[in-house]
Parts: sequence; C-alpha cells; structure tokens
Amino acid sequence: MLHSDFEHETIDPRIQAAAEEGCDESRLYINRRALLGVTASLSAWAFLPRSASAAGSNLSEKRLLVVLLQGGMDGLHVVPPIGDPAYHGQRGMMALDASKLLPLDPSNYFYFNASMPNFYKAYGQGQAAIVHAIAPPLRERSHFECMYNLEAGLPGQQVRSSKTGWMNRLLGHLPIGENVMSNGLQLGNAPLILTGPQPTLSWTPDRWAASTISTQSLYDAPIAPGRTDKTDPVLSDLLSRGKSIREMALAASDGKPIVNAAFHGAGNLMKAPNGPRISAMQIVGFDTHVSETGGLANMLSSLDSCIQDFRNALGDDAWANTVVACVSEFGRTVHDNGRNGTDHGVGTAALLIGGAVNGGKVIADWPGLAKLQDDRDLVATTCTRALFKGILRDHLGITRDVLDNDIFPMSADVSPMNKLIKSA
Repeated sequence: MLHSDFEHETIDPRIQAAAEEGCDESRLYINRRALLGVTASLSAWAFLPRSASAAGSNLSEKRLLVVLLQGGMDGLHVVPPIGDPAYHGQRGMMALDASKLLPLDPSNYFYFNASMPNFYKAYGQGQAAIVHAIAPPLRERSHFECMYNLEAGLPGQQVRSSKTGWMNRLLGHLPIGENVMSNGLQLGNAPLILTGPQPTLSWTPDRWAASTISTQSLYDAPIAPGRTDKTDPVLSDLLSRGKSIREMALAASDGKPIVNAAFHGAGNLMKAPNGPRISAMQIVGFDTHVSETGGLANMLSSLDSCIQDFRNALGDDAWANTVVACVSEFGRTVHDNGRNGTDHGVGTAALLIGGAVNGGKVIADWPGLAKLQDDRDLVATTCTRALFKGILRDHLGITRDVLDNDIFPMSADVSPMNKLIKSA
C-alpha cells in the first residue's frame, strides 16, 4: 500500500506556524496532536442531562463549551490596557497603537485586538465579556504543568495529584439521562479536563483526504484472518452510526479548515436533540516567543472564525442558552524578548461568549503594570477556578458546597465570580 493512499490534510498553517515558532514544549505538543491527526476535537459527556430527555424544546437547555487555548495567550496583546499609565513604558516594543484597536469601555482604558471582529460585535450586543488578569493557581510557567493544573482544577501546590478533570467531576453532579447519540460518537481519549469515571465521547473531523479503502469495505471486512463470516455485526453497527454522526457534524462545513470544521461540527452536534450539552475543545498554537504581532493575530482570527462557525451551526435559539469559555494556561511576559515576541508569564485574559453571558464588560481587579510579578509578568488577581465556579453556579445551578469540595477540591477560599451569567 502506498504512503500516498493515506495522505491527510495538514494542520491549519496559521496554527502550525504559531506552534513551530514556540518553545520546545509547544513543538512537542503540536507534534503529538499532529500524530493523532487532531488540531481541535470535540470531547463531550456521553449522556444528556435528564432534563433534556423530558418533553419540551431541547433548544432551551443549558450548554457549556470550554475552549482550551494551549500555549499561553498574551492577554496584554488581546486586551491591551492602553489607559494604564505604565503601559507604554513597560510594554516597550510590544505596545500597540490605540488607533488600530477597538475600544471596550467609555474611559478608553481597555481596548480589544481588531483580529476578532465577531467577538467584538457580540461584546457590543451584550453577549461577550472579558476577564483580565486571570491565571490558574499554579505559577510555574510550564505549558504541561499549568495546563494540567487548569484542567484538573486543583490548588497550585497539588501538582500531578489527580487523575480526573474538573469537568468530569462536574458531570457526576448532573442528573444522567439518555445516551448521547446512542453512543454513536467515536470513542476516544478525552483531554484531562473531561477525564474520569463519568463516560465521555470524542469526535474530530476526518483528516484523511483520500484512501483506497472504502468505508463499506471496512463494514464488510472479517474480524480476523481465517474467519468465514463476511461482517462483524458490532463493528458494522459502530461504523455505521459513526458515519451518520460524521455526516451530521460536517453538514454544510465543506471547504472549512480542519479546526473550523471541528467547531462547526461541535455546533451541529450540541444542537441535536440527542447531542451533547457539556463539551470541551482545544486549540494549540498560542506560544508566541517570536513574531507575535503577526502570529497571534492569525491565531485570534482563527479562533474568532471558529467561534462564529460554532454559533452559526448551533443556531440562535440554542445559542441563547450557551456559554463558551476560552481560557489559557498562563499569559506572557510584559516586556518583549528582543525577537518580536514574549516569553512565558502569569496573568492573561479569558474570553466569554454566548447568549447566556452577561456581557459588554471587562471584569478585572486590575493590578496595574507599574509593579510586575518577579519584575516580568502581569500579576494575576483572579483565579480560573473563580471564573469556572461562577459559570457553573449561575449557568448550571451547581451548589457552592459541591463546587468547593467536589468539583474544585480544597477551594473554599475561592469565591465564585458574580454576574457572569444573565439572570433568568
């Protein structure tokens, strides 16, 4: 069999370039994801909440999508605090011109990167918000350790002490209903955030551009050499249902980059009557050690179009009850590193968007840029667990006791953020 028989799409070149310009950790990460044939995939709870199985419109059910922005997004480049008196002096060569940015508040203190026009439009409509100066509790500036900490939902000192993610622990406190898609989604390895005893299912767009082996031939293949039966009924059934799910997910997504197709598919599946309601996705490529100005603009443009594809596929009614939370494992250094880039830092920005978001505002206990952490990083004044707690409490109705002890263990000292979600 020729190698060309299994040629597959390359990763979106914008994402590939951004990742390859990062550090060794980022290159290792992108290589792992490329080996798996994945740039972004949907991993979701394998069961609908019981309320979704009851009579009534499925479009009114609450939905949550968490998007992990792997690599360390420079929040100061995405949401520049132009009004901070120390901004230009501290930011140096990385300082941005306000005339090329989008204003976020009447005082012209915070601005927004012009590479995300769809997000900015939603912000103006009260459907998007920004949380600035935020970070997970672990402050080691390691991609792997900080992303692990973000997904595990543990205090900073609890490094590699959990085998489960906070979203999986969340699922244990939601009433289990019917199987999602009749178990039709492809079984796969979920990211840590969804790993644990609660069953999860994964789907990713098909990366194979061509193959001499037809899907039907796989249905008809014997299960092992020497078998005389033509088909394996279990395999045939799984492949058939998987094909149906793929067709549903990729409906009207022809020609989209692989990462956009993943978000489009996520919207199609999360809208479906028997589709997932709690999901996570991951995008790699936010590690901007060099060429940040152009590289990050490309990543933000890709993220913006992906969220818009998700919204379009989901539809207005389901979107009205949806929260999308985009979070990163850390920020970047305030100062440039001499290569038109920045190195691993601490404080960053989180982006919230969705019809259920109480938007149109920048939420920040702003520390200012006059004094930096370790003379290099934006001080983080908000913990990502506070952000997640606020969403889970006000959007999904999870109690404070469960949040403090089960979903985010040892976090009683971290209060949920208020007013992230529109009141009913």
